[in-house]
Amino acid sequence: MSLLFQHVFSGHAASTPVLIENETQWTFADFQQQVFGLCLVLKSLNVQRDSRVILLIPNQKEYLVAFFAMLQIGAVPVPVNITLSSLHLSYIVQDSQASHCLVADSLVPVLSECLSRLTCLVIGLTAPTEKTVEQNQEEKQRTELKEQKQANFLDYESLMTQALSSVNSDDCRQFFETSLASDPAYQYQNDANKKNPNKKASKSPILMYTSGTTALPKGVMLSERNLIANLDGLSGTLPVSEVDKLLLALPLFHAYGQIIALYALQQKATLILITAFLPKAILSALTVHQVSILPLVPTLFSVLIQVLSQNPALTFPALRYCISGGASLPSTLLRHVETRLNITVLEGYGLTETSPVIAVNRLETGSIAGSVGQVLQNVSVKISPIENDLLPLADQVSGHMGEICVKADSVMAGYLNLPQETALAFDESGYFRTGDLGHFDTNGNLYISAGRLKDLIIKAGENISPQQIETILMEHPQVAETAVVGIEDAVLGEDILACVTFYSAKPARISCSEQKKKVQESDLRAYCQAHLPNLMIPKHFWVLDTPLPRNALGKVVKADLKASWLKTRDQEMLVAKR
Repeated sequence: MSLLFQHVFSGHAASTPVLIENETQWTFADFQQQVFGLCLVLKSLNVQRDSRVILLIPNQKEYLVAFFAMLQIGAVPVPVNITLSSLHLSYIVQDSQASHCLVADSLVPVLSECLSRLTCLVIGLTAPTEKTVEQNQEEKQRTELKEQKQANFLDYESLMTQALSSVNSDDCRQFFETSLASDPAYQYQNDANKKNPNKKASKSPILMYTSGTTALPKGVMLSERNLIANLDGLSGTLPVSEVDKLLLALPLFHAYGQIIALYALQQKATLILITAFLPKAILSALTVHQVSILPLVPTLFSVLIQVLSQNPALTFPALRYCISGGASLPSTLLRHVETRLNITVLEGYGLTETSPVIAVNRLETGSIAGSVGQVLQNVSVKISPIENDLLPLADQVSGHMGEICVKADSVMAGYLNLPQETALAFDESGYFRTGDLGHFDTNGNLYISAGRLKDLIIKAGENISPQQIETILMEHPQVAETAVVGIEDAVLGEDILACVTFYSAKPARISCSEQKKKVQESDLRAYCQAHLPNLMIPKHFWVLDTPLPRNALGKVVKADLKASWLKTRDQEMLVAKR
């Protein structure tokens, strides 16, 4: 039996509610039967132990069914960001050496670059729906792809129905009660693998890819024991019980959404799945299902608060607290959320490589602006000095600042096919280098005080933290979001570009006048001059009419933002020369 399945569902009665999707409730008995059925289907398709299987599925029950079914038979789930381009997906398929794919029907077109490599089990292939003109066009594209590689496309629902029609509840019960002999070599011994990271690369029970916002995605090799360790670390930290209903709009393919879902299931809470972040759907679910716990990312909290500002009478008495992660939560937004919802927001911190949670604020102490709280009980964190005194400019830090390094049973074994990067990711003591700059306060609370080490801007030989400038700009009452990046400068080496949107920004089809933008830029410069040292004042301010480019978890893709600004600047210079 899968160690993780056993750990998560131990003690669940057949009638225990597991999840709600589209107003349909699934009990543990229902869910277990679905997992059993998919195990039979996967075996019939020659999915074996160590077979890599792509999961290209939005937030729906089939994702969780597939995840646990693969672990149950020893296959390797490879969750993939459903917003990736065909090119990036093709890279992941090749890098992971995946042989099969479970894909939602609407996402079939993104497989166009890698169809020859995969056998595809398509979810919703025969589901009748009323379609718009755009959806009909997508359907035509999917049909054409299926005709090109018809043998590669199989109907998930039909195969599941066929598999379950020939078995009974006793077969299902015996399957889960029969202990599948645990192969000690199959579970990572992390310390040994860090010395030889490719030794058991093919044995990775879970392969999760990083977001790839600054480079190609890296395959993070995680074990079931990594996830179990993280669940154990969360136990007693986040109060969740069988009376709770947790609303999940976070993507399951991301480590944050995945661990929250697993933890909720382990604590016997009911998981309410939302396919995508739609503010109206979330507000409706909060009321209809009497949701008590809401995990989101800062960007989604911001959108939700803006929607709620138009509905001042709307309240959620069942909501106990919210969880924030995935990116830094600005203190102004924290105050807005806590005031409007009349609850506490617990901000946490982690990475895919750490399964993912490292630290989180506690409900008993409440939120601490700027802090991600206490480190989990089974995680060790040290702050390592930066080589050559590469420290960000800061004068208000209560504690030594440096790189956050982590050692725990929840830390990955390494990166797939990247032995050199794996070796560089760990220090001589076996601590994982997160690449994040932070510090502890005198009470042991962790702060991500200066962002990513690789994001530091080196201006006139001084190291400047973009996050510190962003924090100041977010205190401006009209600033909705901001991102600060370094740009090349012939004299200083690098200078500072601040990209900003205002709360009054209009949709893309309505542009803010150039005159108004100049006024806004002037106001921002004056604001920075009043709150920042001269060296940290941005040289350029770019006021945008549209939201900043973000990935599926709400993180700003700074490389795209910088490229767009450079392109806009070059076009303006070209026009000026004419």
